[in-house]
Amino acid sequence: MDLVWQCLMDSSFIKKLNLSYCYLYEIPGELSQLYFLEELSLSGNKFTCLPDSLCQLSKLKVLELKDCTRLVALKELPTSIAMLIMDNCKSLESLGDMLTTKYKWLHEVSFSNCFKLTKNEQRSSSSRSSGFADMLLRTMLQVSI
Repeated sequence: MDLVWQCLMDSSFIKKLNLSYCYLYEIPGELSQLYFLEELSLSGNKFTCLPDSLCQLSKLKVLELKDCTRLVALKELPTSIAMLIMDNCKSLESLGDMLTTKYKWLHEVSFSNCFKLTKNEQRSSSSRSSGFADMLLRTMLQVSI
């Protein structure tokens, strides 16, 4: 697999990369060297977290993490992110700082069947009666105003 990663790193002008269902247990930090990457699909892999260096992908607009059933938490993402698809991430418990206004380009999100996330985010919203979807929508509308 090291040879594959080396070939990828030598192709730093890649704009779209699909590593879905490759049985990856971790995402190498070297991925951040793909400076021109705009779309990244890591769906169906076995990792529990994303590398911190992912936020260095300043041109990344689309991140697809469907069926990453072991993914527990999101950390910081690039502020350029516009579309985040995380359906069926059944172990996902936290979105980190996703509910802040720094993601001003974010306009499409999908968290279908992320049951642990919904429960945790509702619990952390204290006494407010709004659910996770309401909080996310409110955050996205604040950015638009």
